[in-house]
Amino acid sequence: FGGSPMCKAFSPWQRINRAKSAHPEKFDAEKESGRKHLEFVRRLYEIQDQAGRLFLHEHPLEASSWDEECIQKIMALPGIEYVDMDQCQYGLLTPSDADRSKLVPALKPTKWLTNSQVMSEQLSKRCDGSHQHQHLTGGRCKDAAFYPLPLVRSILKLSLIHI
Repeated sequence: FGGSPMCKAFSPWQRINRAKSAHPEKFDAEKESGRKHLEFVRRLYEIQDQAGRLFLHEHPLEASSWDEECIQKIMALPGIEYVDMDQCQYGLLTPSDADRSKLVPALKPTKWLTNSQVMSEQLSKRCDGSHQHQHLTGGRCKDAAFYPLPLVRSILKLSLIHI
C-alpha cells in the first residue's frame, strides 16, 4: 500500500513562495490540508504494519513533511526503514533548458519509508555521477511530479515478493 500525498505543500519552493507572498495564509491552509492527509496515511500505515502488510511512503528528500510529528511517529516504529535515493537512477528525465524537446536526467533526491527491508534495499540507489543533471526549476518540478516507468516497474516487482 502506498499513500504518499502530494508533496507541494511541504516543498522548499513553497516555503520560499510563502515568504514572498502577500497572502501567506493560503500557503498555511494548503499545508494544514497536507498535514491532515499525512495523519490519515499514518493511520493506514499503522494498520498495514500491524496486519503484516506492506506500506511504502515517498516524499522528496528535502520536503518538510519528514519533520511532521505523524511521520516521525511512523519512522520510530520497530522494523520501519527509511532510505534516500536519486530518481535519475531510475530514468527520471525532464526538458533541457537549452532545448525543451531534449530530455536530460533530473536528480530528484527522494526519501522512502517502508516496513519492507527488501523495498528499502532496492530503493536506496544514489546517483553514480555518470551524467549531468537538469535542475528542477522553471516549471520542471511539474515535469518531475511522477515516477519514471523503470521505478514503477521496480516497485511493482518488489510488491509481488510480499504477496
